[in-house]
Amino acid sequence: MFAQAFDLTVRRVVVAPVGDEAEIPELQLVQDDVGTMINSGFLDGLPIHQATVKIMDHLEEKGWGERVTTYRLRDWLVSRQRYWGAPIPIIHCQTCGAVPVPEEQLPIVLPTDVDFRPTGESPIARSKSFHQGVTCPKCSEPARRESDTLDTFVDSSWYFLRFIDPHNEESAFSEEAIQAWMPVDRYVGGVEHAVLHLLYARFITKALADAGGFSFREPFLSLRNQGFILAEDGRKMSKSLGNVVSPDDVVAQYGADTLRAYEMFMGPFTDTMPWSTRSMVGTRRWLDRVWSLHERIETKVDDSEEAIRAVEQAVQKVTADIENFRFNTAISTLMETSNALQSQPLLSQSLFHRYLQLLAPFAPHLAAELWEMTGGEGSIEQAAWPVVDASKLETDHVTLVVQVNGRVRATLVVARGLAEADAMRAALEQAGVSKHVPSGTPGKIVYVPDRILNIVTGD
Repeated sequence: MFAQAFDLTVRRVVVAPVGDEAEIPELQLVQDDVGTMINSGFLDGLPIHQATVKIMDHLEEKGWGERVTTYRLRDWLVSRQRYWGAPIPIIHCQTCGAVPVPEEQLPIVLPTDVDFRPTGESPIARSKSFHQGVTCPKCSEPARRESDTLDTFVDSSWYFLRFIDPHNEESAFSEEAIQAWMPVDRYVGGVEHAVLHLLYARFITKALADAGGFSFREPFLSLRNQGFILAEDGRKMSKSLGNVVSPDDVVAQYGADTLRAYEMFMGPFTDTMPWSTRSMVGTRRWLDRVWSLHERIETKVDDSEEAIRAVEQAVQKVTADIENFRFNTAISTLMETSNALQSQPLLSQSLFHRYLQLLAPFAPHLAAELWEMTGGEGSIEQAAWPVVDASKLETDHVTLVVQVNGRVRATLVVARGLAEADAMRAALEQAGVSKHVPSGTPGKIVYVPDRILNIVTGD
């Protein structure tokens, strides 16, 4: 350090939240993230980040300097000595140097006569067909085709632009497709993407925008990072630690739907959680119970009010949960709903199919099989997503909370819209209520229909 080299006192200018104002004996004790300024004149008492802004303001006011944003981006080395990748469209000429391949000769197709033995150079470099007869596009003299391929991140940095117009043979994407589809509504990826793919994709989009490709400069409207699945021992899965869970082994033992549903049920989408084989077994048992429901299906049967309401509430809840990436609570709702359906001796085909449509995103194979077995039309993947019927969410009965002097003494299941006198009569029939109203005549009644009855005795 400069101060150490010249034997200067290292004076503390930032005090941490704990309030330590002693001198700084070690470098790691330097506070540069949070804290309050001290020993700094007009900056004293300011949080460190506010002080940073005020220092810049002061320097600009005095004419001693100006704000400059420093980007730490470095040149991107995009060449790779791999076979699998997009060949770099460059031809090397001894006279003209590096010359781009003419557009009419694109795309360059990977050769098939390659030798994959490791030599330190691209396998394409030893392909005869790839290099045979290559001439310079400018001077027509014999030349050498570039044998390196592009970093695959170059390709994946704009795949979303090609996805919207995959059959276009004239250009990578059309202006009409861009206007109709872009930008992307939601980007989902791990936190490691923030400094890899996400950075590259944003860079490519901004470069294309600068070149006049389109008006927007951000390719993604929103970002959602998923959490990690740890090993059962709570550590990150690693081959060296021997704690890796093989998806193939899980699928072989429990089925793909169990794996899919369990991963969604583990917890919030953004959380990092340990794997639990025991919990996954519970998910498999739930799916087995769902499978058994097909034995109760009848074409013509009147479903109970409770079963209809349970499925309709599930439509409302699961739809909202999927929209908000709350997959674990969506599956929890599906579990509760399946319990409600199991309590019914018979179920109609239409009600069961409505439930299967909610299940399909989480257990697609099971849902598709049950859909076909029970006479569903077409494939469940192409069936329209159910829309909630608000009228079926209502029930003829509600739970009424009965209080005496503000303390809960009973809960009653009563008819919706019950009159105050009838509610009072029903409440006084409960021993837990009547013993606290000895005279049988309250001083005051506070009644909120369908919700609460509060009896004030005046004692």
